[in-house]
Amino acid sequence: MRKFYSGIFMVLVMISIVAISVCLQAEGKPAICDVTNAEVNVGEGYLATTTEVLTSKAYWRYIEKSQKALISISGNGDVNTFLKEYATQMNTIGGKTPWLLSDEAAKILGLNDGKHKAWAKQWWQSNRTFLPPGNGQAILNDVYVSIKNRNK
Repeated sequence: MRKFYSGIFMVLVMISIVAISVCLQAEGKPAICDVTNAEVNVGEGYLATTTEVLTSKAYWRYIEKSQKALISISGNGDVNTFLKEYATQMNTIGGKTPWLLSDEAAKILGLNDGKHKAWAKQWWQSNRTFLPPGNGQAILNDVYVSIKNRNK
């Protein structure tokens, strides 16, 4: 029963994060980084695919460190299990749209290059409708391998 409530809790947290992000990203207004929740000014930032983010070991190290409180209150004592559930939810909820990254997030993930910067510019110019090549949900098995090997 505890696992059931843990799963419901995770779904509610993920839905809340996505809803807040969507509401805050109104046209002509700054947007919110999908990793750090930092404000990203119009025309700035970096854009990445769900696969690029969710298969990044650096992303999972960041999530483990930044979400310690959420992990502890989720009722799930195993960090790997928590991260896999988190990954599944993020892939399902956010997998259809690209990830907007702040300068800090792009640096953490190693995606602070010209390609991702150019994608962000296209995204802003298209009123946030541009989809980068490879956009879509990640292959969960690849994500789970990144979670398992995040500290290697």
